[in-house]
Amino acid sequence: YMNIFAAFEAECHANENLYENADETKVQDIKDALVKQIETYPKEGLQKEETDFIKNARDRIMQQGTQYGQQRKIINAYEVLHKALDGSIKNIFYLPEFKLSGPLMSKDLKRIAEFLAGQRGAVAHGSFSGVFSDVDAQKIHFLEILTYAQLLKRAGLDDCDIERVVGAIFGCNYVLFQEKY
Repeated sequence: YMNIFAAFEAECHANENLYENADETKVQDIKDALVKQIETYPKEGLQKEETDFIKNARDRIMQQGTQYGQQRKIINAYEVLHKALDGSIKNIFYLPEFKLSGPLMSKDLKRIAEFLAGQRGAVAHGSFSGVFSDVDAQKIHFLEILTYAQLLKRAGLDDCDIERVVGAIFGCNYVLFQEKY
């Protein structure tokens, strides 16, 4: 799972203008005011740990609002690639627990992204239970397919070609096999 998630994040970083950059204009005034206060904080007589803390606080504030978190990256990646994946969704999520008949609705996508980001944190920080259900496995499989679609997008394929390749490799649609040459 961690390898799949790492590959997903690598694809997000490889094309960060498409998957990661957030619009920080709504919070820019607040960031500027906080940074100004930090920069005017008196530094005379401070220990190295204290000046390092001030510098780290400034750097963190500057970074806030400029990148998406893991859950938002998953949602954003699907929103970018949904045209290439919508025809495959009912075959990716075929268990009756999902009850999907078409594209992922935003509430379903949010729930899946929340699970994936949460499990990544659990595995990385040692609180993973050690068991994935069949439903969980389908969510992870979705992340794998989403990651592969990101790779194909970065390679320059359009949504129709991504749909063909994903369907042929993962067996989640039959677009390629239904075409006549």
